[in-house]
Amino acid sequence: MAGDWIKMRCNLWDDPRVAQLCDLTSRGEAEIIGGLYWLWASTDQHSEDGIMPGLSAKSIDRKTGIKGLGDALLEIGWLADHPEGVRIVRFEEHNGRSAKRRCSESVRKMSARDADNVRTESGNAADEVQQSCAPREEKRREEVNHSSTSSTRSTSDGSQATRPASKRATQLPADFEPDGTGADYAAARHLNTAAELEAFRNHHTAKGTTFKSWQAAWRTWCDKAVQFGRAGQAPNARASPRATAAQEREQVSMVLTGRKAGDGQGGSGGGRERDITGEAVRVA
Repeated sequence: MAGDWIKMRCNLWDDPRVAQLCDLTSRGEAEIIGGLYWLWASTDQHSEDGIMPGLSAKSIDRKTGIKGLGDALLEIGWLADHPEGVRIVRFEEHNGRSAKRRCSESVRKMSARDADNVRTESGNAADEVQQSCAPREEKRREEVNHSSTSSTRSTSDGSQATRPASKRATQLPADFEPDGTGADYAAARHLNTAAELEAFRNHHTAKGTTFKSWQAAWRTWCDKAVQFGRAGQAPNARASPRATAAQEREQVSMVLTGRKAGDGQGGSGGGRERDITGEAVRVA
């Protein structure tokens, strides 16, 4: 008794000897294969060498319900007479304990070979796999880039026309400046262009924001500035950031030295001016 399964070929239905059994018994393939299943499974359960004591051709007919199947099996050589009953020919090659062990070992080895194709044994093997995959990944990226940069569409005359690819989103360029439209956009909303531009740069650089059109993003920023009540802070929206910074430094210097707007460095007072504390300081 070898177990609770038997080995049957997937192409048994098309075996010419099965067709011969059908002709000898005048039954279809389904009935014949069903009868063979009972015979082989019963032998596997009750015998280790394929010999079935007490079983005869007539008992096979009765068990399977197929008249003449036993004699047909004897005729094609799948069954043989035995002094104790009948013997399944070449039973040990296909079923029985040793045959099943060989079958299981073959399946295990096949599975192990398949697993070796995707499993690496060491770090070096993993590196080799990674290196071998790198060209394929690079080629795949090139194909993706190529397909994204150019695509085709059919025209009315059936020809193929190249369709420009959509622009990819990028981070804010380090030298970004609003174009003429963007500067006019800020000026029309009475925004301090220099202050807004500095805040715009700092915000998007810190967040790593990406946009397809930074000029459009600038105009959106201007609209948001108006919503947040920053409009009307600077009529000269085209003022340069450098000029604004210089003006701020000049205002700080005037506060510290006590100078008024328009005073020269060497005005009256013997080259001395007073700082914010009232102490006299020398102006070179």
